[in-house]
Amino acid sequence: MKWKMIFLLSLPALVMAFATVYLIPSRVEPAFWLAIFVFCAWRVARNIKGKLMQFYHGFAIAIFNSFWITVVHLSFVNDYLKLNPGMQEMYDNPAIANHPRLTMAIFGICIGIISGLVLGFFCLVAGRMQKKQN
Repeated sequence: MKWKMIFLLSLPALVMAFATVYLIPSRVEPAFWLAIFVFCAWRVARNIKGKLMQFYHGFAIAIFNSFWITVVHLSFVNDYLKLNPGMQEMYDNPAIANHPRLTMAIFGICIGIISGLVLGFFCLVAGRMQKKQN
């Protein structure tokens, strides 16, 4: 595994984490993530050989992404909820109202795994496209 590359490709998620706290509302956030995923998949496909390793690298990048986002959102939960009223409504649910940080941490892990599968798949597709071009 190329851990330096994984770490460097996760840094846009750190920027996105702060951007989603202060600038980017959740309704437009997916467009930014799509661009980040496409860029990461392209870089992985160019630098990593082997389908399985491409998938693993994409998965690892998404896990790092999830870590950055979860830590920043947990650290600035009040600011995050101000910009994302839909999330505030979810946290008003009596079942989780007393534990918004715990809920965020659990969701962060789940979303990290799901996005890891998606980014891993993107890396596989980008790897196949890279092969066809060569």
